[in-house]
Amino acid sequence: RWMHSFNTQNPATDLQHQFLDAYNIAFPSTPVYIGEYHRAKSDQTQDLSTIFAVAERNPLFVGLSFFEFTVSYYKTGSETEFGMFGYGEKVVSTMDYFDAELDVCLAPV
Repeated sequence: RWMHSFNTQNPATDLQHQFLDAYNIAFPSTPVYIGEYHRAKSDQTQDLSTIFAVAERNPLFVGLSFFEFTVSYYKTGSETEFGMFGYGEKVVSTMDYFDAELDVCLAPV
């Protein structure tokens, strides 16, 4: 019924030895996930591949929630480093918004 979560910007290579080894002993029946994951200025593709491999080996580790979907342009400083996508020029899709069809223009960050 219960699940734990934590937030991190650490590299995926830290996950097992810095957290999961001790967690699995302390909470042997409680699943856990990363509530806010984003590693700015890194190879996210490689890091996520490593996290998925760790999840395969650890049945209590159920995954992650990526922080954030798009860059929050209203924020300042290092807060603008988060987001899987920024707003771009190329239309990648459309969406219905209160009966109006709007263009979705996203670019990988």
